[in-house]
Amino acid sequence: MATFELYRRSTIGMCLTETLDEMVSNGILSPELAIQVLVQFDKSMTEALETQVKSKVTIKVKVPSVGFDSNSCISCVMDRFDSHILL
Repeated sequence: MATFELYRRSTIGMCLTETLDEMVSNGILSPELAIQVLVQFDKSMTEALETQVKSKVTIKVKVPSVGFDSNSCISCVMDRFDSHILL
């Protein structure tokens, strides 16, 4: 999972994903177009947070063990803070 894909786990990202899934299931949207929408969402969220948000947060955590895969480590940390991240 790329870093910018973390925004998909936000409330708005999950709602967008659910809506796109429903639209694909109902034949309103093609799967390819749904993926393009998610990629644009990722880019737009990254750009908006870089240019429009002035506040900064630093989070320090102690990870009990580090796996061989850096993505699993990031996922572990994000799972612990997922309920605290609000956009």
